[in-house]
Amino acid sequence: MPTPPARAPDLHPPPAAPAVAAPRAEDAYDTLEAVTSAMGDGLITVSLDGRVSTANPAAANLLGREVDELRGQLLGPAVRCPHADPCGGPELSHLLRSALREGEGVRVEAAHFARRDGPCLPVSYVLNPIRHGGHVQGAVIVVRDIIAQKRGEAELRRAREEAEQTSRLKSAFLR
Repeated sequence: MPTPPARAPDLHPPPAAPAVAAPRAEDAYDTLEAVTSAMGDGLITVSLDGRVSTANPAAANLLGREVDELRGQLLGPAVRCPHADPCGGPELSHLLRSALREGEGVRVEAAHFARRDGPCLPVSYVLNPIRHGGHVQGAVIVVRDIIAQKRGEAELRRAREEAEQTSRLKSAFLR
């Protein structure tokens, strides 16, 4: 049986995929800034000395300040309530120092941050170290306003107390 003729080598390589230009650093920065500005939660980055490096508009709004006003401030003192935190948790300053020194993150479900223009605001936050090249370079804090959650919890407690009171009155009446 004859063997089929050898196939001639393809002298025309397949078309190359269109070249995709590497994103420019300015474009990447602009995209990151647009994303952080669009966030509903506050985002704050902190340098190794505990000073605010960046903050998005939501963070500034939560704290009753301007973004530029936050930059360079020590974060712990900037958000510390004048009275002890009613939630009884550790102060942000202590947690921040630990994150920067030990490289450990933390989630705090209930705390209070001071607003420049009014009372302390109930918040939850996540604090994590920023690592680069295997070393902690700073920290990032994502802050969420939980005032609506706290109001809902208070309303639920009041409704439960009213229901228990009504049940006691009903039991006393039926005796």
